Amino acid sequence: MGLARPILYLLIVGIPNSRMNCLYHSFMVILLLTGLCSCNSPNPLPTSTFSATPSARTAIEYSTPTILTRSPPPTTRMEVAASLTSSPTPSVTPTEAVWSVQKMPTAHPPPTCCPPTNTPEPFIPGITEMSYVPYVSPRSVVISAQWRELVNNQQTYVYSGALRNDESVGTPWTRQGLVIVETYSADRSNLDVTLYKAPGETGLLKITRAVGNRIILITDTNAILYFDVLTRQFVDGLAVTLTAPTITPLPSQTPTATARPGYPPPETPTPYPGL
Repeated sequence: MGLARPILYLLIVGIPNSRMNCLYHSFMVILLLTGLCSCNSPNPLPTSTFSATPSARTAIEYSTPTILTRSPPPTTRMEVAASLTSSPTPSVTPTEAVWSVQKMPTAHPPPTCCPPTNTPEPFIPGITEMSYVPYVSPRSVVISAQWRELVNNQQTYVYSGALRNDESVGTPWTRQGLVIVETYSADRSNLDVTLYKAPGETGLLKITRAVGNRIILITDTNAILYFDVLTRQFVDGLAVTLTAPTITPLPSQTPTATARPGYPPPETPTPYPGL
């Protein structure tokens, strides 16, 4: 700063008496201003000709500590599911948590054997209260009880009841009592359902018990009737001997294939006249 002022003074004073051209004076003014700016700078940057290698530049660049803000780790799908169900998050690593969510079930090959067959329910003999017959319309009869037993090695079901009355009448059944016998063949390939009307006006019949193949029924007036399953008829009592033949066991039914009728042969086209 001390040297720049005299030079500036001499330059300004000597300009009128100097015979230098304008280019010289302009160059000196620019040089002087450049020196003044360099001297007035509070922290002048030193000029360095150091050329660092890549490793040296890396060391210089990372020598200054940098404050970084670390973001929280991403939330795994297992943690989200745990937070939604308000259950504690399992102590597993993120890799294990993601694998437990993305794991697919093991595929099993289809069975190579025959398809499952329909297994019929076990046949249990006895008496049960019943309100319907599987193969009879409930609009025609009223059912009260069922008796089931193996008769001639065939599943036999006997239903007691009465004919259904008109809906406009007070009681749902008529005075005509009945018994319905449902019989299956030994292999259950054939079925027979037969209705037997009770003698007289008995009203609704109900099975109470059975002795052998004879069923004891009671009417709505507490009268007792007996029905013989082997001969399919009403009898007068348990000790009555019958001479009527018994019912022939129901034969099995073998399905037969019906040939499909063939298509009619095509009609012979009529020849064109003149050909």
